Amino acid sequence: MFKSIINEFYELNIKTQREITMTINHPGTLRIFKKYQPRQIAKFVKGFFNGRIFIMGLGRFRVVDGKLVAYKYVSTEQKILIAVSEINKIVSELSQPRAVAL
Repeated sequence: MFKSIINEFYELNIKTQREITMTINHPGTLRIFKKYQPRQIAKFVKGFFNGRIFIMGLGRFRVVDGKLVAYKYVSTEQKILIAVSEINKIVSELSQPRAVAL
C-alpha cells in the first residue's frame, strides 16, 4: 500500500546498477498519520507550511501556507470539514504568543 503511494509521488530512473536518480513528479512531501491526533497533526502542519498529508480513516489533505485544506472532491463530507476546522483552530492557537505570568 505504501509503495503505491510513494510511487505515485516519485519516479525512479535507473541509469546503471549503481546510479539511481530520483525526479519529483509532485512538489511537497507526503506524511502519513496512522491515527487522528489533532494536536500532533497541527504541530506538523504549523512547521511544514506546504505539502501533502494522509490521515488514516479520513484521507488526503493539502497543507497550504501553514493551514490544512481538504481536496475539493471531499470538501462536502461533514467529518472532513470538522477535522480540518479542528486542526486549523489548534494551529492558530499554537501560533499565538503565550502570556507569561510574573
